[in-house]
Amino acid sequence: MRAGFLDSLGVGLGIFPLGIALGVLVVQAGLPWWLAPALSIGVFAGSVELLLVSMLAAGLPLVDAVTAATATPARALGLWRRGRLVVGAAADLVALDNDLTVTRVMVAGAWR
Repeated sequence: MRAGFLDSLGVGLGIFPLGIALGVLVVQAGLPWWLAPALSIGVFAGSVELLLVSMLAAGLPLVDAVTAATATPARALGLWRRGRLVVGAAADLVALDNDLTVTRVMVAGAWR
C-alpha cells in the first residue's frame, strides 16, 4: 500500500492545484460550492469540468451542458453510438454505492 501511495503522490500533487482552480471558478461563477467536488468525482476528462462550469454559469440547463460535453464531441468524431445514454448506444458505466464503492461495471452495454 505504501508503494502505491508513493507511486501516485506525484499525480495527486499535480491534480491538487487544478482542483483548487475548479473550486475557485465554481464559486466565482456564482454556482453552488458542491458542484466542484461533484464534477471532480463525476467527470474524468481533463478540462471538461471547466467547460461545464462555464456553460452552467451562462444559464445552460444541466442536460444541455452534459450533451454539449459528451454527445456533441462524439458525433463530431463520427462516434454515433457514444456519448449518450439511450437504447442502442454503446455504454460504459460505473455504478457506485453511497460510499462511492464500485458495485457494478458496464462495458459495451453489458454488465460485468
